[in-house]
Amino acid sequence: MEAGGHYYTVYYTSLAVGFAENVAFRQAVLAQMPDQVSWMDAAHMHIHQCTARQVPDFDNVSREVPVSDRYRMEYGLHSLPNKDLSSRIRSSAYQRQQTTNALLAESPVSLKFGLLLHRLGDTYAHSRKADESTMYTVNTGETCFRPGNLYNYKNEFGHGHDGHEPDYPFLRENLFYSYLENLHRILLAKVNESGSAPYRRNARAKPFHEVRGEFRTMFRNLAARAAAREVAMQESLDRAAAMSGSGMYVVAPKTSHETKANMFIEEIRAASRRVMQVEMRRGYAPEREEGLPLPRFLAQQRRLGAGLDELNINAETLNETIDKMIPRSSSGATGTW
Repeated sequence: MEAGGHYYTVYYTSLAVGFAENVAFRQAVLAQMPDQVSWMDAAHMHIHQCTARQVPDFDNVSREVPVSDRYRMEYGLHSLPNKDLSSRIRSSAYQRQQTTNALLAESPVSLKFGLLLHRLGDTYAHSRKADESTMYTVNTGETCFRPGNLYNYKNEFGHGHDGHEPDYPFLRENLFYSYLENLHRILLAKVNESGSAPYRRNARAKPFHEVRGEFRTMFRNLAARAAAREVAMQESLDRAAAMSGSGMYVVAPKTSHETKANMFIEEIRAASRRVMQVEMRRGYAPEREEGLPLPRFLAQQRRLGAGLDELNINAETLNETIDKMIPRSSSGATGTW
């Protein structure tokens, strides 16, 4: 899932259920972190492990990516199980339920909770386009895809065979609403816990049907803006053709997914101002910040006031937290938490 689904949707929904802005912001930052820090990003790790290129680890030491670390990130953070696990474990229902259970057992201001929010989003976005009941998968060995022959590795490279399309909420709107409903339910339960009083803001918690309605409005606005953009572009091309006298008319291209992703983010920001009366943090656009070494990411968040220093984030705490997010058994990863 891209930043609109992770960072911005978590930020918005956290505000909607009644979390204070600083808590909502920190939850959103942590939910986006696995797609920003290079040693945590699934595609970044897999591509570099396959090509033997070096990546800065949590201690900012550039080194080749071991298969074990690559898979820990792919499965623990991004819900991409090993293709050889059982069909039950590879099912999206199983991955969603286990992640939901883990979230409900955590403090809403912990490092693990924030990272699990990322995993929750990916249990939806990383379900297969052709069969949403099943997750995309990866391998736990050295086998890597080869250019021009990706089809033979379609079960070993996540959603690489389908490109970035599975990650865009506006291409899978009904699936996004399922994610949003579960996210809202979890966050509402956590904000209402007795120990969460210091993390609340003075605002009414919105029920899910209101939040869903607000996102439906965002999607409608997005579709209208994309259509208007295409009409304007076509009119511009038609005028140019008429003025040239060549009679060569060109059909305007459709609005790209990347442009729509940016429009979706703009819609969430605008709705936060209009509906929540909260301005999402200015000067921070995680969709433009990827492949960061951990020290640079933490320094950036310190400047933004995310409060991550309270969580003592370093190589040791991150590795320990991610290990606790990975299913274990005596024979290795089996899907039992």
